[in-house]
Amino acid sequence: MSNQRGRAKPSLRTAAIEKAEAQRAQAARRASRRRKGIVGACVAVVLVVSGVLFVVLRPTRTAPTVPPSADAVRFGCAGCHTTDGKRSEGPTWKGLYGSTVTLADGRQVVADEDYLRRSILQPQADIAQPALGQMPTIPLTQAQLDRLVAFIESLR
Repeated sequence: MSNQRGRAKPSLRTAAIEKAEAQRAQAARRASRRRKGIVGACVAVVLVVSGVLFVVLRPTRTAPTVPPSADAVRFGCAGCHTTDGKRSEGPTWKGLYGSTVTLADGRQVVADEDYLRRSILQPQADIAQPALGQMPTIPLTQAQLDRLVAFIESLR
């Protein structure tokens, strides 16, 4: 046997305090793990939702519908001509520039800048087939005509 004294037993009060501190520390560790788990779950949800939104809202490979230019709206052109490929009272402007157009008299012409200018300024000169309606003559300035032809060209 040794002459050293054994460690004294802690009092009940000290033991209760130590036990409570150990429980608080353990609870804090659990809460920290729980918070990390919640944050991780939130991050996972955000990533999944972001992925779904990307797939749903990403632009398609088809060209978006181009809104008509301000001049096309102001002069009423957009009422008869579309920019999305659908035919209306007048031919669509989508893909018109550079295409071959069959006229009412059977001739075929290329819808180049000269054809577009002539068709806009003198609509009865070269009527595209099938003729669905009669385009009115609209007085345009040179700048307005340039913008309108450039807009139609941009819809290739």
